[in-house]
Amino acid sequence: MVDTVEASANKLRVFVKDTLLGEDISIEVNMIVLAVGMTPSATSDLNLSYRLGKGLPELKYEFSDSHFICFPYETRRTGIYAAGTLRAPMDIASCIEDAQGAMLKAIQCIEATKRGESVHPRSGDKSYPDLFMDRCTDCKRCTEECPFGMYDETEKGTPLSNPSRCRRCGICLGSCPERVINFADYSINSVSAMIKAVEVPDEFEEKPR
Repeated sequence: MVDTVEASANKLRVFVKDTLLGEDISIEVNMIVLAVGMTPSATSDLNLSYRLGKGLPELKYEFSDSHFICFPYETRRTGIYAAGTLRAPMDIASCIEDAQGAMLKAIQCIEATKRGESVHPRSGDKSYPDLFMDRCTDCKRCTEECPFGMYDETEKGTPLSNPSRCRRCGICLGSCPERVINFADYSINSVSAMIKAVEVPDEFEEKPR
């Protein structure tokens, strides 16, 4: 993204912002040709039934947040994939190639769902969060911290899980102060046991508890 342009002797110096790496770059050129500005389409028309909003989460420049955990097509809405100028400025040829990649991801999603498997990030995982609601205090930590909108709420504010949106990231497991949430293949207790099993030399005062 072009930031500023300065005249330098008989040439021009362009200062650009690499939005992917977050770095400032300076380039010396003879001529500059600026493309027509692009404005991403609004996604609120999708009218999604998420407590986090009807559209897709957006990045700083209003482009769809489709780089979560470094996967270019995936959005924070399971089963919805962004492509083309919805997620970044690009020309027609790049849009076509980008759409093909998003289409393949959508096919993988459909096939995995038919088998009852996780789509991402842990492909093949069949476990979902298991909530022991007897200990739940309705603190809403899980509903607020889940980046994928997996949890809705009842009229009383009690968490209501929607497994079809789950990515098995485990954020809700770590956010719950009452240890209400666990998975079939890993839990707070299993992770704690693995940490405690690590041998720490006696000279270290801080040891796993």
